[in-house]
Amino acid sequence: MSPITRVEFAGRHVARVFAAALAMAIGSALAAPFDPPAAGLVDEVLSFVPSSLAGKLSPDVDDAVKGLKPGERAVMIVKYARGTSPQLLASQSGGELVADYPKLDLSVMKYPIETLVPGLVSLVTNEGVDCISPNRELMLAALPDASHAAATTGASAVWRTANVDGFGVGVAVVDSGIALHPDFNSAATGQSRIVARVDFVGDGSLLRDPYGHGTHVAGLLAGNGSRAVGQSARALTGIAPQANLIDLRVLDRNGAGRLDGLLAALAWVLDHHTQYGIRVVNLSLGTAPSDSFERDPACIAVERLVDAGLTVVSAAGNNGKNRDGKKVYGGIHSPGIDPKVITVGAVNSFASDLRADDELASYSSRGPTRSYQWPDSDGDGTFEISERRYDNLIKPDVVAPGNRLISVRAADSKLAIDHPELLVGRDYLQLSGTSMSTPVVAGLAALLYQTRPDLTPSLLKSILMFTAQPVAGLNALEQGAGAINGAAALELTRTLVANPGAVALGNSVTRAINLTQARSTVVGCESIPWGRAISYSNGWLFGRDLRRARGIRWGTGLVGEAGVLWGDGVFYADRAQAPGAVSHSFAWGNGVLWGDSSLGPIDLPQQAARLGSNGVLWGDGVLWGDGVLVGDGVLWGDGVLWGDGVLAPDGTLIGDGVLWGDGLLVGDGVLWGDGVLWGDGVLWGDAAIGGDTIDRPPVPEVDDLNVVRFGATSMHLSWDSVAGSSKYSVYWGSLTSIQTAQIYDHRQNGDLLTLAGVTVQPEGSNRLAVNLPLTAAAGTRVYVLISATVRGVEGTVGHDSAGNERPNAPACP
Repeated sequence: MSPITRVEFAGRHVARVFAAALAMAIGSALAAPFDPPAAGLVDEVLSFVPSSLAGKLSPDVDDAVKGLKPGERAVMIVKYARGTSPQLLASQSGGELVADYPKLDLSVMKYPIETLVPGLVSLVTNEGVDCISPNRELMLAALPDASHAAATTGASAVWRTANVDGFGVGVAVVDSGIALHPDFNSAATGQSRIVARVDFVGDGSLLRDPYGHGTHVAGLLAGNGSRAVGQSARALTGIAPQANLIDLRVLDRNGAGRLDGLLAALAWVLDHHTQYGIRVVNLSLGTAPSDSFERDPACIAVERLVDAGLTVVSAAGNNGKNRDGKKVYGGIHSPGIDPKVITVGAVNSFASDLRADDELASYSSRGPTRSYQWPDSDGDGTFEISERRYDNLIKPDVVAPGNRLISVRAADSKLAIDHPELLVGRDYLQLSGTSMSTPVVAGLAALLYQTRPDLTPSLLKSILMFTAQPVAGLNALEQGAGAINGAAALELTRTLVANPGAVALGNSVTRAINLTQARSTVVGCESIPWGRAISYSNGWLFGRDLRRARGIRWGTGLVGEAGVLWGDGVFYADRAQAPGAVSHSFAWGNGVLWGDSSLGPIDLPQQAARLGSNGVLWGDGVLWGDGVLVGDGVLWGDGVLWGDGVLAPDGTLIGDGVLWGDGLLVGDGVLWGDGVLWGDGVLWGDAAIGGDTIDRPPVPEVDDLNVVRFGATSMHLSWDSVAGSSKYSVYWGSLTSIQTAQIYDHRQNGDLLTLAGVTVQPEGSNRLAVNLPLTAAAGTRVYVLISATVRGVEGTVGHDSAGNERPNAPACP
């Protein structure tokens, strides 16, 4: 800053500090929140710094300091350059160094709210500071709701085929704690498999998990289901039932936490992962995305873990719809916004092991990532939304079951006490959310690491994505590469040569397999096709075989030879030397890679390395397939305009920083409001659960009836139960036409159809399901009536099928 600016800065802020001190002295402001500058605290700071430095300060600092009172202190996360002293940074800027994580190049500092502006100006203008972020709140990715998950994901097939169960693999669960429970004991010794515990909350709780979320997550990942006998209709086994657990508690008894606690836990993992054999880190939580992944402290930390050889699995978040139930894009949580982690969305499997009826869970966050950098591009000293450089990465990477999964209950935890309707038997409860789908994938990662300890994190991620099964009707912004298939991932893993990460660049790491041929793997009684949705991912190229590769080169096609800055940072450099020559330089960025003229990794011959227009180039950017329009935006194959805005399939334009869901304005990014709609009928706000799952009306109503027909001889029914119901009666019959708007009662209108029936007793899960035989031929519509009885009062719902539900899907016995 110039001397004049410094004088002006000092004068203005001395006056502010004096006024605040005077107000405190007379006692008038002791209970009043801090009153930030009218223009906003961030704007106030940036008015004193060159525009070239403005990108160092996260724009959500304003939100983070709202409500602070005079005398209170604001917590900031500072990313500093190597060789810089964080203690000196804090003292020079008038702050206090609270914690430092030198392996992450991150520190935590506190500032009196009255002097926060000059402190931030000092940091922003210091050459040793890379970026500054607020201490953001952590958000859970769970909702209130055998092992069904192990069967439908192919994990149980992996147990049988490879004789692995996660033994010896350490998985860090960064969450609300893990309660002691027999399901976490070793089958060999009977001792607990929770081999380390560190509490980063320090709230004096005597319970291992006073909230209950972390225990449920750990059970889905590594519970052995030993207490399920007699309490559940089927086994409740986790994906890796003999893996070791490392309990890192960052969420308090109300399920709340802060970014500084998460950073402390991740730094601990970096220091101790060798000691405890940690290969996988499960993050069923996150923060609201703001900073680009290149500057986000949580992303910086997880990238250090991945670089150290650890697989980080992160929840996508539960912001797939807004409070009005409308579909929303752009709600991926941090650090799920980072390209190096495995970001997991959730499918609703309807408690059916068959995958043919799976759908995207309505709450599962969709991409693209809307984190951003905010440079003052035009140098006018203002920061307009149009100047934001959004990451716009395709996330999630994969999806997995996450709806109404049953897992271990933490005794006396808040979730169990406040919501007895979630309990299943004495030891279990059901929850929903991407919090639940995340440990399913983390458990599969543990199984693969036990099978092949020489896997690298990027190779493991690539294998899970390549073998995933695309879910019908979903786009890549909803499901990434598709639903994970553990059995297929194992099959591909077994073809790898020893130490694939050490193979010379450009060489194959697979043997005796042709990846260009259509492939499928049997899971249960279904033949699940490999999606093969990616061509290149994180240093691995999929062609006829899988090759270790370095970078991408640009051909001489549509975009010209001088180098193109595309999207939000994919840069193709080096002018081609002659017609037909190949540019060999590719700076990997955070945007979208398009075109028939792109070539594969520079290690391979031109013909072998060429990437066609079909297939997804996954990682920091995406090579998408059909329907590409290169210009100011990119025309997505299904009608989505990608670039400065998104054109939804219904024709709604999504502009700069504004996302629409089914025609509804959500706001600048995504507006989640005072509460977040986390699931079907469940509004979660301030760590409370409400909605229509509580205080049901006295007359039963059977909700969300789902009919899936698998062939001429069987169909699958599932429906939401009624609390307290003593029984359900299911009636069905075949027909050629029916008025779908009319609700038929089987007692009054039974003469319209020849109905068969069966009585189903409640089985402990809020969604009941039954497989029924059919007498109707394929193509004939089926009408179903569900009648629930509560205290002698009956309620009925009717539903008819279209006649051709999943007509080619196999039917399990």
